[in-house]
Amino acid sequence: FMFILLPTICSIILTVFAVSLLVFIVSIYSSFGRMIMYTGAMGSEPILQKQQEEEKMLPYQLYTTLVEKATENKAKRMSVTHQYRPKLSQDPIIQSP
Repeated sequence: FMFILLPTICSIILTVFAVSLLVFIVSIYSSFGRMIMYTGAMGSEPILQKQQEEEKMLPYQLYTTLVEKATENKAKRMSVTHQYRPKLSQDPIIQSP
């Protein structure tokens, strides 16, 4: 509908802007999603060792730490599904008949 109302050049510019914005948003969320998956951030275990360490970090330091952890896990070829599996206890479960 906007193509009918706007001149050709304006409609092309508007379309390129909208597509560019969509690609930008998708790529940013995709990269953050991969970082969260590879760091194991959605798992039950904490990523950083100390809670106080995380609270004292600035946002760019936290981002850098997460990227480093994700890079390490990716270099180890650690499976994403393996990171989120529940840890099995060492004691075998004995079931009575």
